[in-house]
Amino acid sequence: MKIRIEKSPDYASEPEIVIYCNKVDNEVEEIISNLDLHKKKLVGLLEGREHMIEPPEVLYCESVDGDVYIYTENRVYKTTYILYEIESGFRAAGYFRCSKSMILNIHSIKSLKSELGNRIDAVLINGEHIIISRHYAKLMRQMLKGAGNL
Repeated sequence: MKIRIEKSPDYASEPEIVIYCNKVDNEVEEIISNLDLHKKKLVGLLEGREHMIEPPEVLYCESVDGDVYIYTENRVYKTTYILYEIESGFRAAGYFRCSKSMILNIHSIKSLKSELGNRIDAVLINGEHIIISRHYAKLMRQMLKGAGNL
């Protein structure tokens, strides 16, 4: 795929992105999704106030006793989202279902280690350990194999 950027002092309006292709395939859909993603934010509640959270700031999201929490490096926010909404809405940002009750931002992973029972121990950038369950570990390994890395 070729990428070309043209700058012009005569172009005064907002930037415009044009994609020329003979068909819209998975690669083009992923590019469009990534372009749309920069506008999306998560909403979390903390101390009675709604906070707008940038997707890269999130380490993981977890469902506990019917409530969903968003974990960043320094704070924990309660949210009204359900895990499925977060998973599907932020997949392009690297959000990955790692267990029935947790979504992991793969960009927050510092290291991975295989564990007994086909599970994976993921150490996050803040030092927390997250276990990727056996069912989802298989998907993670496929994803890593296809990408060659995180």
